Amino acid sequence: YSSTLIQKIRLLATYNIMRSVKLVSELPNLKAVPCNYYVDNHHKYSSPAIIDTNHDDSLIPIIDFSLLSSKDPHQHSKVIQQLGRACQQWGFFMVVNHGIEESLMKELIGVIKEFFLMGEEDKWTYKGEKMFDPIKYGTSFNCTSKDITTYWRDYLKLSLHPQLHCPDQPNNFRYLRMGSTRVFCTEQ
Repeated sequence: YSSTLIQKIRLLATYNIMRSVKLVSELPNLKAVPCNYYVDNHHKYSSPAIIDTNHDDSLIPIIDFSLLSSKDPHQHSKVIQQLGRACQQWGFFMVVNHGIEESLMKELIGVIKEFFLMGEEDKWTYKGEKMFDPIKYGTSFNCTSKDITTYWRDYLKLSLHPQLHCPDQPNNFRYLRMGSTRVFCTEQ
């Protein structure tokens, strides 16, 4: 993308016309992710990388959570090394054998999708002003620095400990099934 298009998008963000990655991604003339949102190992602002799925090293790393508590020191050490490598090389990973019921995962993913489909003004009521606010909605979209690469994301951070904090909207967020019991979110 030209620096002119990036400047126009940032200008829209400054005036709160475009305040999220979701809105930018819905622009009719947007054909690819703007260059300040991707990096490869060779050049900061090169073309987006094409992932070769024919090689195992292009698959998202999978961490078996149950092995983190393994009594076998070899297994434990191996999963710690895999975890470190996933963080260094990818910055994220998929977790399996974590003990969370599939039905709860589906329920949670559904309610999170509902949250991100809400109107921009409704989502921004949860913007959070401080790092440790129990609920915080935000975006990497309105980053003002031209010299850094940022994540192409909108996010919702929820504090889970010592109490679970959830937004008031969507309504399903207030009541999540957890195993055979129900968990209610704390009041704000």
